[in-house]
Amino acid sequence: MDQIGARYFVLNGFDGILTVLGVIIGSYITGTEISNVLIGGFGAATGLFFSGLSAAYITERAQRTKELNKVEEHMKTDLSGTKKEKEVKESIKKTSIINGVSPLLFSTIVLSPFIAGKFVEIGLVYEISFVISLISLAVLGAYLPEDNRLKIKSAVWMILAGIGVGIVTALISMI
Repeated sequence: MDQIGARYFVLNGFDGILTVLGVIIGSYITGTEISNVLIGGFGAATGLFFSGLSAAYITERAQRTKELNKVEEHMKTDLSGTKKEKEVKESIKKTSIINGVSPLLFSTIVLSPFIAGKFVEIGLVYEISFVISLISLAVLGAYLPEDNRLKIKSAVWMILAGIGVGIVTALISMI
């Protein structure tokens, strides 16, 4: 995975976790049934998938085509059908897929305890999902930085963002 793909993986995985975490916390506060948590969570995850896939495709295609056009101008040649053009198109596809799949993947990981929810006490399902969310956030936070101190700081920052979602959602429920 190239640097841009890795950044999209983390950025959109983070979005997937926080979005579904908001759904789960809201569901916990309102006492929503497991089936509704899954529908709401996977509905949000599906929206993030299509948003990420199409947004990355459109923006990456525009940016990479612009860059390719500059190379063509500089070289004073048409690169249509060349290895360079094929590499650009392949990069756009890969980046778009990563951008869409990452939030769907992490949303599914966070929602996974609810799939087995009929066999486990509901309170435990929520607790497991919360723990999985925080661990996933920490892993994503530590994924990109090479410096160990920065890995820890980034992991803590991501966890704090997850806790922030919980606090804000709880405050909203009081309105």
